Amino acid sequence: KDNEMTNQEKLYAAAILQLGRDASPMDRVSDEVGCVESATTLIHQVLPEVPVMFGTYVAWEYFKKSPKFQKTDSPKAGTIILSVTGTGNGKMKNGHMSICGKDGIIMSSDSSTGLWLENYSQASWTKKFVLIH
Repeated sequence: KDNEMTNQEKLYAAAILQLGRDASPMDRVSDEVGCVESATTLIHQVLPEVPVMFGTYVAWEYFKKSPKFQKTDSPKAGTIILSVTGTGNGKMKNGHMSICGKDGIIMSSDSSTGLWLENYSQASWTKKFVLIH
């Protein structure tokens, strides 16, 4: 039992497996705004009691209230990152949700293709959204 993965490690592994694929192939919302659907689809695979969600504010409210999740100032592989629409640096039209990879890489759905990619660094995320995790 000592070598059992934590939920955070399981989430990282699930996110890595989806690289280059559409993490939310049902496309219940358009790919342009499908980041929460994609990220919560992966979270739902690891924690089936967590619903698939469709907006940054809805996800933010859920994670704030859920005892299964806690805010951290030290993101690591498998940490969920959420920049809520209407917060941040004022430059973003929409918020974004992602999952941390290793070495400062951030994975999320690409708004133009819907594919789950390693598409940000912590620096580029901060520049675009302001890092909130």
